[in-house]
Amino acid sequence: MVRKLAYVAGAVVVLGAATFWILTTPQKVSQTVLDAMEPGDPVKGEQVFWAGGCASCHAAPGATGDARKVLAGGHELVSDFGTFIAPNISPSEQGGDRHLDDP
Repeated sequence: MVRKLAYVAGAVVVLGAATFWILTTPQKVSQTVLDAMEPGDPVKGEQVFWAGGCASCHAAPGATGDARKVLAGGHELVSDFGTFIAPNISPSEQGGDRHLDDP
């Protein structure tokens, strides 16, 4: 009886792990699908940007106005575990030390 229970439990664990792996594997979007997509709406994108609070961490320290839209990073988040520095997430060379062409 215990042996059967162990087999069933093992099968459930393996099945659960396989299901998790299948469901969380990233899927690459084909170029055809990307080409068929309509261009983004910059007004809605800006709404998401401000609603998400991206600039609160990723804007350069001391940036104001439109300069907050350049996500150069550098904001220090002090915690009990140490100081974390928000990274540059802008896709431009002017916004920081990262560019979309970088590996």
